[in-house]
Amino acid sequence: MRHCLAIFLCIFIPFTAMTEAQIANSTQVTQTTWNGLHFGSTPGEVRQSLAKQGMELQPATDCSEVSNCRSQRVVSPDWKLQVPASQSPLQFKVRLFFSSDDHLQLIHLLLLGHEHSDAYDAHTAVSSIKEQMIGRYGTPATQSGVCDTSAFSDAEQLECSMIWRADGQNVKLSWLYIGNTMGGVLSGLTVEINYTQLQSGL
Repeated sequence: MRHCLAIFLCIFIPFTAMTEAQIANSTQVTQTTWNGLHFGSTPGEVRQSLAKQGMELQPATDCSEVSNCRSQRVVSPDWKLQVPASQSPLQFKVRLFFSSDDHLQLIHLLLLGHEHSDAYDAHTAVSSIKEQMIGRYGTPATQSGVCDTSAFSDAEQLECSMIWRADGQNVKLSWLYIGNTMGGVLSGLTVEINYTQLQSGL
């Protein structure tokens, strides 16, 4: 009986250790990110997840080079974020980047409809997004540029980058605002959000 118990423990303990390691590795690979997606997912898995929300995954057709489109997909329809400061939701184009072996690596959100925003609209949009991000992820780990949204009123140009390291991922919010240059004729706002998996040791 003792021999049987010893044999059982010799087999069971290494198997348990291996299983725990596999689970830890699996958890890292499938880290949850934007809209419930998981890093490391295949296009098919992403498509199934989006379908539950009434969204589709489509091939990218607007890449600078055709070869780059092979690793990219776009989400349809555009994603909408309702914020308290605006009656209309903010709208984002969502682009997903996959590795060479077709696993989700990066999620890129681009704010739409603000290419010719004045200072008021730009301030409202950026303030709302910044507030949502801080509410979700807390104080940024790093930030650079002019990130004080009160500076929009009379600025010729504002540029900011804020990075969070939370929930097993890097989240980067960046914006560029062109304001009073040329009397405001060329005013416009670009806002981008990038989600990438936080690598071990970072």
